[in-house]
Amino acid sequence: MGAEGAAERRKGFPLPSDPNGARSGLRASRAPILKTLQAMRFALLAALLILSSLFLGACRTASNSHLHLQARADDDVIAAGDTVSIVDRMRPDVVMASAKIGADGKMEFPGLGKLPVSGQSSMQLHEELRERYNDVYGRSELNVSIAKPQERFYVYGEVARPGRYPLERGLTVLEGTINAGPDESYADLSRVRLIRGTGTKEHTTNLNIRAIGRGNTSFNVALEDGDILYVPPTMFGKVVAPIQ
Repeated sequence: MGAEGAAERRKGFPLPSDPNGARSGLRASRAPILKTLQAMRFALLAALLILSSLFLGACRTASNSHLHLQARADDDVIAAGDTVSIVDRMRPDVVMASAKIGADGKMEFPGLGKLPVSGQSSMQLHEELRERYNDVYGRSELNVSIAKPQERFYVYGEVARPGRYPLERGLTVLEGTINAGPDESYADLSRVRLIRGTGTKEHTTNLNIRAIGRGNTSFNVALEDGDILYVPPTMFGKVVAPIQ
């Protein structure tokens, strides 16, 4: 038969398909599916990221009780206008003083002279004075306290300068908020929280500082001693700020 017989046999049977071509076709058919799955995965990850950010943002919205705790912590830092008292229980007739801290942030102490105290906590001042009086008397039992804090208010939240502020007579909620430097990107000035009083006498008011600034001054009330202003984050701030 020779070559002619071999050719005849090839005519009767299909030639084997190209394996590389089959693989290329399979990859081409799978490509749209893989793209869809990848897009779904990215969408799911984005949704999870947004949900987690919202959860973290909710955690960033402070409760009234947390703000009161922060205010008490700030009250323990001595500032000009506070009245500070000190007594050595072992020798109260020698070491006893009480004074209102002046603008220079200093106070006169028996046997020690004038020392800077502003910016220290009562515990830090206690430790400094204990060391100084121990050098003089060998041993001391000091009691250091902020007997009367100055009239003050507090601003917390999305502001550049959170903390305690001296209260000037007639200062309004608008002035108090703006002076603390609200964050232009994240501060929600339409829902500023004013907390007045403590315990059963606590009262919370939501203020639209943005509207007050535009001329609606009916709620631009004067601040009172101990007031707390809280500037919450915007929805954008809740989502973006925790990621940064």
